[in-house]
Amino acid sequence: MEIQYDQCALFQHMNESEVSRCLSCSGAGIQYYEKDDFIYDVLEKPAMLYVLIDGAAFVGRNHYSGRRSVLYEVHPYDIFGISDLFSEQETYDSYAVAVEKSVVLAIPKRFLYHPCGRACSHHVQFIYNILSILSSKNHSLTRKISLLSSGNLRRRICGYLLDNCDKGGVVRLAMNREQLADYLNAERPSLSRELMRMQKEGLIETDRKLVIIRDLEKMNHIVDD
Repeated sequence: MEIQYDQCALFQHMNESEVSRCLSCSGAGIQYYEKDDFIYDVLEKPAMLYVLIDGAAFVGRNHYSGRRSVLYEVHPYDIFGISDLFSEQETYDSYAVAVEKSVVLAIPKRFLYHPCGRACSHHVQFIYNILSILSSKNHSLTRKISLLSSGNLRRRICGYLLDNCDKGGVVRLAMNREQLADYLNAERPSLSRELMRMQKEGLIETDRKLVIIRDLEKMNHIVDD
């Protein structure tokens, strides 16, 4: 598989040679996962920064009640697992699961904070990119908190779809219905019923893992109301 590193924020402003030196110097490696495999699990010691190269995954957490929460989706060329790398906890407090067959680049933690001594420009750029990504992730988590506190289930669904649609109003879901319900802090039957109501009202059209927004103006009004 040819890896398009220019699509990954982790390697922005780096040429092919610099990316190659980064991967060689860091000891990074490619890992393969089947659907429902754990990429990392709770109680494991955080040791890697992960980049999803192909497939789909999500990062989740289980509550004491047994209920699962999906913290965020992972799409190709997203990085994940970084928030636990430098926390005071010695183990993960979340887990990452492959939603389908997936290919992952794993970069050892040490490379993120231990310069090689030559002050290589590509290593400096790499660390700068990580800080930029962390800032974006913080913004995304703030958006999710706002989404989950935005009111009823319909408003949460609309907010999620608007945040994840392309310019044509199409949302390509990486998660199944159960995982999406977990993400939106809802029961799966309630989510399915609400999606059916929204489809009958002409707000959306669903086709397996595609959701097409048919009335952007009304959906925006629901979120802003």
